[in-house]
Amino acid sequence: MNQTMLIAAGIILVALLGAIGVQTVRLSNAKADTAAVRKDWADEKSKLQAELTEANQRERATENRRQDEERKATDEAAELRAKVSAANDAAASVGRRLRDAQSAAVAGLRTCQSDATATASTSADASERVLADVQRRLDEATDRIARFADESRVAGLTCERIHDSLTNH
Repeated sequence: MNQTMLIAAGIILVALLGAIGVQTVRLSNAKADTAAVRKDWADEKSKLQAELTEANQRERATENRRQDEERKATDEAAELRAKVSAANDAAASVGRRLRDAQSAAVAGLRTCQSDATATASTSADASERVLADVQRRLDEATDRIARFADESRVAGLTCERIHDSLTNH
């Protein structure tokens, strides 16, 4: 029985060594597979990071372009507003000069009238003053409305331009 036990122990030893060898090969294969997966994961992570960086740069460039276009539209609107304001001021000045000239002409006509008609035209003078005052107020209101309309137009054009710069690209 000694020999049988020896053979049995040898077989068990061979089986254990075989099992250890198989496990060693399986462990080596698993390590190789893990290393390959880690390398693939690192490559994919690197690729995704590069794509993210590129997307961020594109988005930053787009945002900078939009801000530049908005700044440009705002600057141009300020220039247009200044031109419109100057034109409105010039128109208001011309209106004042016309009213002054009208008042001077009416005053000149009054001095030319004879004393006899002067007493009869007192009510006409009051009517002329009221009419001149109404005309002055209408001109001032028209100037304010024109300024408001011009400001609204400039603001609308600026808003459209900024909107178009955001949606067209």
